[in-house]
Amino acid sequence: MSSPPPVGRLIIWAVPRSRSTALERAFMQRKDALVKHEELTEVTLAVRGGKNFSFLKHAQINDALPQTDVDTSDPIGKVLKTYLEAAENISTLGSNVKAENKSFLVIKELTCYAPLDHPQFDTWARQFRHAILVRKPIDALASFKKVGVEGGGTAYFDVSEAGFREAWLLRSQLAAICGPENEAIFLDADNDLLANTRGTLTRLCDHAGVDFDPGMLTWSSGPVEEWQKLKGWHTGAEQSTGFHAAPPTPDEMKTSAAGPPEKRSKRVDYRADPEVIEGAAACDPYYRAVLQGTIKLA
Repeated sequence: MSSPPPVGRLIIWAVPRSRSTALERAFMQRKDALVKHEELTEVTLAVRGGKNFSFLKHAQINDALPQTDVDTSDPIGKVLKTYLEAAENISTLGSNVKAENKSFLVIKELTCYAPLDHPQFDTWARQFRHAILVRKPIDALASFKKVGVEGGGTAYFDVSEAGFREAWLLRSQLAAICGPENEAIFLDADNDLLANTRGTLTRLCDHAGVDFDPGMLTWSSGPVEEWQKLKGWHTGAEQSTGFHAAPPTPDEMKTSAAGPPEKRSKRVDYRADPEVIEGAAACDPYYRAVLQGTIKLA
């Protein structure tokens, strides 16, 4: 039986639109935490090619946003190596990270970009503690569609990147390679993170081997530099101050007070969108499987 990885190394794998960026922001409030944001996203899209990567790069160029260098022979392997080096640094006295009083590495990545087939993944994953965050598919995909339609910047909607199937595959693969001594924890965005915020954050901290910090519960709204290269996706988290439903935007508030009832709101219920409904139905068995540990496909 192998020993668990060192304390202070946590990867949060999340399906898109699962309140994961707000969770990431909670960890940013810790003075001891070094937080890494979705460094696999651009490199994985680059390796896959296709319209989503083309759209992302075009949007970054048009808006003069920061970009990630993907011109290497193995850009995914480069990110894995960078993450492992950061983890080793926080465990080494005298390192640059340690000198800045950072003793806790938190990485947030999307399940749809988990490099499960990369030759380094299994060995690499054993060096970290893991959590998988999901959300009811109809709500996650409705939020995905909303940001794709209304978010601007680099945001788009693609149901093939919903991430639920990959979340289940990730759970299964982590169980096989990490064993019971390094079992991941599995969380629901609404039933855990919103309904029991303090308890869920405490559970994550315990899992990582660090103490809970009450400062994680609230923060000041405002832009986050690390998120700008993926502008459009994180507006709600930037405007947030804690774990609660996002307030109406100024435009929505202005519109809601004028005109006849049928025109008083600009909000669209994307849960009624046929593409969202169909995608959610396909994702639902994987959502349940991540939380329950078994899968039942129709």
